[in-house]
Amino acid sequence: MEPFTHKSFIGDFLDVLSLGTPLAPHEDGVCVAHFGATVNQEAVLSRYFGDLTLDQTPDFVFSLNSLLSESIRLVVLDFSSLRIICPNAVAALVNFAAEVQGRGKRLILYRPGTALDHELETLGLAYLFSALHTEEELLLALPD
Repeated sequence: MEPFTHKSFIGDFLDVLSLGTPLAPHEDGVCVAHFGATVNQEAVLSRYFGDLTLDQTPDFVFSLNSLLSESIRLVVLDFSSLRIICPNAVAALVNFAAEVQGRGKRLILYRPGTALDHELETLGLAYLFSALHTEEELLLALPD
């Protein structure tokens, strides 16, 4: 993870995030990028791009599980650039949310995007997640 300046010292969260280097696109079009979100690495942001289909669900589960470490208190998932998400990937996300909560951590969907919003509404699962839609809301959610 690439650390960046703590929220109290930055002007634009996303500008600072862009200093990190995203991982190469997955051969099927899904790209995942992880970024540290505080100096103490207490938060992490992971972005997902492309189409998250049944074939990519195992890779998605692996990427989610890689976000959990002892020092991480807040996991932020950005699905705004995801075009498609299958119900199995949504089920994996629900399981991940339970794991995060069970470890006493917090999960936020940042800019969940239309694909994820649609699936969560269709499956009646939107109430399970905390969603933030603006950078200001996200900055306030970062650990001190």
